[in-house]
Amino acid sequence: MNNIIHYYAKGKMPFQSITSLSEQDANRIVDELKKTGLPVFKRFEWSEYLSERRKTESWLKSEFQKIGGKPKIDYPYYFTLGESNYFDSRYDNEAATIVIPLDSISDEDISFTFPDSMASRYYQNNQQDKYFNLEYHGIVFLKSGIKRIIDKFGIPLWNKAENREEVHDYFIEAQLWNENYIAAYINSR
Repeated sequence: MNNIIHYYAKGKMPFQSITSLSEQDANRIVDELKKTGLPVFKRFEWSEYLSERRKTESWLKSEFQKIGGKPKIDYPYYFTLGESNYFDSRYDNEAATIVIPLDSISDEDISFTFPDSMASRYYQNNQQDKYFNLEYHGIVFLKSGIKRIIDKFGIPLWNKAENREEVHDYFIEAQLWNENYIAAYINSR
């Protein structure tokens, strides 16, 4: 896994953060995204999504700082570690992507969760769930920590044919906490 990849809808701006918006603006954007019909935006059908996303981002930032991270922004930019067949599918195989080499990013600027941060936090708060794994759910990792987890468990892949909707371990999420790494991509648009 040498790269982090940001997936976004073709024709739209990358690196948009819904949680950085006011409640009113965020809800307006959510309504627009739901109308696209793309499976990736089905998460917005959950009425608690924005509230839980904000709680998750607060948790991410706090945990990242505890392990030595130095976030430069309040809301991270989201990526996957390596390619994600899950996101390819959720964007109906029409996703645009931005790839950033992982070795170009300082350890103090990036964190990881296995899997998605909202699922990881969910399992932390619901350890009785049969899918809870003490070794990676509810934990925010630096590069070295996520490497150890990958060495032990491998890279999670989503396979629609397996009907694993309840498991959530579809990809490794990367959270980038410094906008300097993406400035060139935003400024070139």
